[in-house]
Amino acid sequence: MPRQEWYRYEGDNLLRDLFNTVRSLGYSIIAPIKKNNSHILSQVQDHSQIVLDYVRTLNSPKHFLYPNKKPLITWSLQDNILEATSPPLKPVKIAFIGIKPCDSNSICVLDKLLLDKPADPYYKLMRENTLIIVYDCTRSDEYCFCELTKSRIPYPECYDLWIVERDNAYYINVASKKGYSIASRLDIVPSHKPILNINSTTSSEFQKIIEQLEKLYESAKWSKCSEKCLLCGGCTSICPTCICFDIVDHINQDLRSGSRLRVWTSCILRSFTIVAGGRVVRKSIDERFKFRYYHKFVFARKRYGLYFCTGCGRCSSQCPANINMVEVIKRVVRA
Repeated sequence: MPRQEWYRYEGDNLLRDLFNTVRSLGYSIIAPIKKNNSHILSQVQDHSQIVLDYVRTLNSPKHFLYPNKKPLITWSLQDNILEATSPPLKPVKIAFIGIKPCDSNSICVLDKLLLDKPADPYYKLMRENTLIIVYDCTRSDEYCFCELTKSRIPYPECYDLWIVERDNAYYINVASKKGYSIASRLDIVPSHKPILNINSTTSSEFQKIIEQLEKLYESAKWSKCSEKCLLCGGCTSICPTCICFDIVDHINQDLRSGSRLRVWTSCILRSFTIVAGGRVVRKSIDERFKFRYYHKFVFARKRYGLYFCTGCGRCSSQCPANINMVEVIKRVVRA
């Protein structure tokens, strides 16, 4: 099968056909649903639960592929003998249906971090059994900036099918063998590539801004920009690409059993920067505040060749102090 083929769907209900096909192959399906006044990714049991007309979900694929409070060891004390076991690695087939390009690209970032040697065995097993079906963006708001980070288009290596709706027709891009195995069961015909509305100029301009930012690590403007930050860590917990973690031991109420967990934490928290001997690596607020920006836009690009921010806008939209990531960068760079 030639890579990156385009097809047009000829049936009468793509979402239904797609759902039934994926479900028949043994996948648990994760898709966007409406909950109260927001949208979230959740396991669904019927295609009618899925909502595709949304800007962003509160959670991201990270919540399923790299879950918080992951048990690494469970232990129990029986007759003064301590028994500790690691949870077995069990493959679970999950399919993301209807995620946006920025979120499929966030999985690509997770791959760079967690599949780099030594690979995370839990994440590796999840990824090997994951199907990714992207639904192209039809809406955005003032917090979206995926075009700046070159995340408007899904990276080919991190999705299986990409669905684009144009002029009352559905176009399907096949990017993998798994994707082709799904698409071939649908009512499709070969097609041309649909017109995609993308402003490539903005990403070039943003890259120039980041090149300037690289030289301004010691700028006094960081102190001013960080004044509103509450250091709550909300931006990193909601971020689809942040993976900072800690290891904690949990003891059950019987005091004879417990578990060792991998829990999410944040580079913006003081506790995360404490090393052996009690030394705090990044003591001040502005040091911890600016490190996140340089990690996402400068350090990651130098090492991996891409930004570790996909421009989804979750951090800015949910920040209790109304800190906008793009505005902070422009403010520091501005003469």
